[in-house]
Amino acid sequence: MAEPGAEALYEDAPCGYLSWQGTDGPILQANGAFRRWTGYDTAELVGLRRFEELLTPAARIMHATRHLQLLLTRGVAERLALELVCADGNRLPVLVSSAVRRDAGGAPVSTQMMLLDATAYQLNERRLMEARERAERSELEARRALAGVEAANRGKARFLSAMNHEFRTPIGVITGFADLLVSQAERPGAGGLRTDWLREISAASFHLLGLLEDATCFARLDEAPRQFAPRPSGLRKVADAGLHRASPVLDRAQLAGALEDGEEVPAALDEALAAEAVAGILRELGRRAPPGQVVRLRCLDTPARIELRCAAVTLSAEAVAGLQAPLDAAVVTNRGLEGAGLGIAVAERIATIHGGSLRIGGGTEGTLVTLLLGAG
Repeated sequence: MAEPGAEALYEDAPCGYLSWQGTDGPILQANGAFRRWTGYDTAELVGLRRFEELLTPAARIMHATRHLQLLLTRGVAERLALELVCADGNRLPVLVSSAVRRDAGGAPVSTQMMLLDATAYQLNERRLMEARERAERSELEARRALAGVEAANRGKARFLSAMNHEFRTPIGVITGFADLLVSQAERPGAGGLRTDWLREISAASFHLLGLLEDATCFARLDEAPRQFAPRPSGLRKVADAGLHRASPVLDRAQLAGALEDGEEVPAALDEALAAEAVAGILRELGRRAPPGQVVRLRCLDTPARIELRCAAVTLSAEAVAGLQAPLDAAVVTNRGLEGAGLGIAVAERIATIHGGSLRIGGGTEGTLVTLLLGAG
């Protein structure tokens, strides 16, 4: 089968071809695809119209200021977006590439143009623009929502800090007078005072003060991830600082904290946050251990972790689950004064900020809490 000639290839090409005299003269030729797209007959085009007469007003400006100038200065214009007005008045977006043919003396003879139907391209571009606008609106709405959440968290933290200050004084008064009355009731000859009742008042007020401290710390942790700046430090230094912070609770419960001997374990961490995590665990163990017991701390490497063990505290699986869900309503309603578990929640969040985790093991051999302050 013979290959089609050049004229047939021109006429039946899947893209539009157009030529006109010089650089801006009347149309000389238009192929079948161009006529089919625009609805013009050859008789309506050849020798009667110039290319710019087929353009929309906006496209005429682009043709005069960009397309024609490139043809005059460079002789070539590639991949320009224009818009044609078809015979029925509809508009057809096209991508055009043009080249000027010159004679031996360099004078322009004709301009040859190839046109591609850009309807699908323009539709996709419009869809992309709409998708981008939707994405930008969604991002703006998300930022506004995040800003609202952050403002609410800051307000919550400020409120709890203010309440901490407001509650601290009356709670301190209650605790102080209860302890004073206990001391007087225990003197020889004192009568009529129930020391067991007074101790309950003192213990309840002290517990309330500790709960307030834990709640305030828990709220402040909302800002901690953005302010997190770990620095080279040591686990023993952190464990010792945590023991110091938890000493009021341990002393009142008549417990001792013992940090095992050993070399310093280097770690990159936020010392203040990590010490608060240790203190929170110690306070929770201290509220559950009988007097005279010892909470032992051990610092280990690879991964960096602090183990806290109390042989006198036995926790069931249900109790461990309750500690790890301190704000769950079903658990809260069945709690006494052993503690809400917020200290554990604080420690777990701090471990997460450090890229670590918190593990609690309970059983007949006591309770082991492992604070991992890094991936592991």
